[in-house]
Amino acid sequence: MHLQRTPCILITVDCLRVDHVGCFGYKQRTTPNIDRLAQDSIIFTNAFSNGPYTTSSFPSIFTSTILLRYKGEDLPLSPERPTLTETLQKNGYSTAAFHSNPYLSSGFGYNRGFDYFEDFGAEPIGKEERIRGLKGQIHGFLADLNNRILTTLKAHRMDRTVLSRVFNLLSFYYTCLVGYSGARADGATITEKAISWLSKNPSSFIWLHYMDVHGPYIPPRKHRDKFCSERISFYQQAKALSKRETPESVTRREVDILIDLYDASVYYVDECIGTLISQLKAMKIYENCLIIIAADHGEEFTEHTSFSHGCKLYDELLHIPLIIKLPDSMSHQEVKGLCSLIDLAPTILDILKIPRDISFDGTSLLSMVERKSAGRPWVIGACGNSDEEGKKKKLFSLRTEKWKYIFKEGMSDELYNLQTDPKEKENLAKTCHEIREKLKSKLIQLSSKVYYDLPSTPSVLMDKKMKMRLKALGYS
Repeated sequence: MHLQRTPCILITVDCLRVDHVGCFGYKQRTTPNIDRLAQDSIIFTNAFSNGPYTTSSFPSIFTSTILLRYKGEDLPLSPERPTLTETLQKNGYSTAAFHSNPYLSSGFGYNRGFDYFEDFGAEPIGKEERIRGLKGQIHGFLADLNNRILTTLKAHRMDRTVLSRVFNLLSFYYTCLVGYSGARADGATITEKAISWLSKNPSSFIWLHYMDVHGPYIPPRKHRDKFCSERISFYQQAKALSKRETPESVTRREVDILIDLYDASVYYVDECIGTLISQLKAMKIYENCLIIIAADHGEEFTEHTSFSHGCKLYDELLHIPLIIKLPDSMSHQEVKGLCSLIDLAPTILDILKIPRDISFDGTSLLSMVERKSAGRPWVIGACGNSDEEGKKKKLFSLRTEKWKYIFKEGMSDELYNLQTDPKEKENLAKTCHEIREKLKSKLIQLSSKVYYDLPSTPSVLMDKKMKMRLKALGYS
């Protein structure tokens, strides 16, 4: 029997950039509901992800460890590393999760510690679910066909042809016409499922992960029309989306269309979060509730030549929004010290007065809130990338308030003065030798401390359905 506990809601939004959230300074009105919540909350203006995509960032959230702690990527959470939810469950919490990211599914170990885990990976049952599954299969088939064409062309050292571009365009045109609920559950479905659980289990820990901001950006039409500066056709939308893989061919107008679609998707997720918060207030548990909103990483719009979120360690991918509403508190506070996603699990447990696991690398952010700490002196980022021969190369970053050092295995390193060059355009690695060596030495020291005696973690066996879902989301 679960005891009555402080309700805790963890909301994560895939690909949400901090500079597209109103309470962090964005001029577009993308997040009115999040902004209202922020008035009752603590906002952390210098929060950073520990990786630029889901598989490199989410271990930080649930196990308070960085990617250095794992032998590879696209692996399940190590069974030797306790999760936040296992700790909560052992301390009397009823736990539930609602999301549709295949990389966060039970196959990757993210169901550990949850009493109820809905990752929308099961076979569709009802009529709506069957329709959604059919849409996903069609889009996955088109994406798979396009990938096969590209692979064949690459094997024969041929460039993208008209045929490949036509298939790519058709795939996105279909997506724009029918919506994208086939490959992922939309925000309304996630919210509805969470509210249903919450109404029966008001003292639970609930995790909601929204995928609607993840590319391709297919917001509902009314949200799209609100943010697009000019009314755009399905063809224009599909054309812009289909060209993200070849950023050199994208026009300025098409970049603007993509950003408008992205903003409209953010606005849609914000509306869903508003529905959830309204329900918390209707249940009269909002004031007593611990609510956390965070992103797993950001999104790139050609700041460093690409779209989406690949293996890069620049701030458009690592700088994230982090908002924490404390239980029995309605006051606003802005905290400017450095922190990262590895600090989230220790903070949640500290607020709930539950002892943290000794394996957690992070520290509670309450010391910053209570002004007992100025924040982290540095934040580590990590990811892996394959070279042209298919060999995996590691990338690490060490960020302080002023500097960011990026180490690229087998490539030239990078150094940026974030105070004078916040967009990270001028590489000072060859001119600021002393700073570079100091940060490099610190990064080597930190990595050698954690990158030893790594537990063995089995690889994930993906079925055809999971592979289709990932391809429909843009993963090859």
